[in-house]
Amino acid sequence: MKYIVIAALVIVAGALGGCQQVGGLLTRTAQPAAGTPPLQDIQSVADLQKRFQADAGKPRLVLLVSPT
Repeated sequence: MKYIVIAALVIVAGALGGCQQVGGLLTRTAQPAAGTPPLQDIQSVADLQKRFQADAGKPRLVLLVSPT
């Protein structure tokens, strides 16, 4: 019986410790690296084409994000 109580306490302590670590990850706010340009919010296809062509010869990444 004594070992069951000790095992239960160890499990509870481990679970609480894990929750604190995960909670710290969720509440931390991320900051972009120094010198990183801000993300661009593009409103139209023409705006996308203009920005895409302005950076010819540079690596480019286009992300399409949808709520569904």
